[in-house]
Amino acid sequence: MGQFEEIFFWIAVYLYALAFLLQLFSLIFKKPSWAPIGWYTALGAFGFHTATITARWIATGHPPVVQRYENNLAGTWFVMLMIIVVSRWFKKVKIFALFVIPVILIMLGQAFMAQPELKPLAPNFQSWWLWIHVTFAWFAYSSFAVAGGLGIVYLLKSRVKNVDAKPWSYFPEIDLLDDLILRFVLFGFVAQTMMLISGSIWANNLWGSYWSWDPLETWSLVTWLTYGIVLHFRLTMGWKGKRIAWLVVGAIMTEIITFYGIGIITTVHTPLLQ
Repeated sequence: MGQFEEIFFWIAVYLYALAFLLQLFSLIFKKPSWAPIGWYTALGAFGFHTATITARWIATGHPPVVQRYENNLAGTWFVMLMIIVVSRWFKKVKIFALFVIPVILIMLGQAFMAQPELKPLAPNFQSWWLWIHVTFAWFAYSSFAVAGGLGIVYLLKSRVKNVDAKPWSYFPEIDLLDDLILRFVLFGFVAQTMMLISGSIWANNLWGSYWSWDPLETWSLVTWLTYGIVLHFRLTMGWKGKRIAWLVVGAIMTEIITFYGIGIITTVHTPLLQ
């Protein structure tokens, strides 16, 4: 880790922690005026998060696509990006930063403990297809993660009798939650499809085969099929509400296995994961 990268990294971590505390204070003590302060602090943290990635990119000469540190650094950035972008149209989505930030802090902590060495990308991985493939992957998994979080909030809010009472009034309405779950799953599914296609093209150039049933390839396909089933039930069978919320919450497990579980197995993707 370079000097500037480390400085940006720790500023981002401390600002994320402060943003979480501010939003938590706003929620628990019913002080809505504190929420915007927490939100803008989170935006500042995201800015330094971006600076960390930029410094890493300059130092290594490649995007953050290898090692556990770089994967966690980029993955958390994309999740926060999703919250920021969607909040421009749906203001109440900002409250989800309260739940996203602890996950970001945990993953950044795990990333730092992974001994983030500055390494150039191996010659066999120096391909635009790799960067395209990984970018689609992060958009897919960040979308699925946000959809899962929305599903959890939906299930909790659907059990509350007075949804207009604080703190539940801070969250999006039930119907909007249901609609956002669909949008995020659909966006993630398309991104996952493009990830699989671009990955196959890159694999053929690298290993001479479009598909080798590598464990990571297999679980990526399982994830794609799982969310395809969710969309089938939602769009074709007309499932809504709690049933879809439960499905997207359960589907998170395929994402966790793909991202973390496969990393402990030696595969052709091992140099990119560890």
